[in-house]
Amino acid sequence: FVFIPDHYLYSLPDNLNNLGFDIIVCQTLKEESEKAEDSVDMNIIQTGMKFIDFEEITDIIVVSHDKHMVHLVKEAKNRGKKVSVIGTEKISYILRQVVDMKNIHPLPFKD
Repeated sequence: FVFIPDHYLYSLPDNLNNLGFDIIVCQTLKEESEKAEDSVDMNIIQTGMKFIDFEEITDIIVVSHDKHMVHLVKEAKNRGKKVSVIGTEKISYILRQVVDMKNIHPLPFKD
């Protein structure tokens, strides 16, 4: 599964689904009092927490550079999932600390 904010969806290669990834698009749920990015993070975390309990799911890919993903990543790893992070060069230091460096990848933008 690839959890991705909706604003990145059209920037990804068209063939990502054909490579065997299930894309979970997390919509921006913006309320007047909150930032759009905060609601995307919350949606990714809530959706991810539901999926990591399924035994048949062995790998989780989070498309983010945000430190808010640390809890999701830790919980997924505690349940034996392989976790990869795809993001920009701005991946937070805290997130880098909980993900194996070999599982951090740049965001594959369209050519």
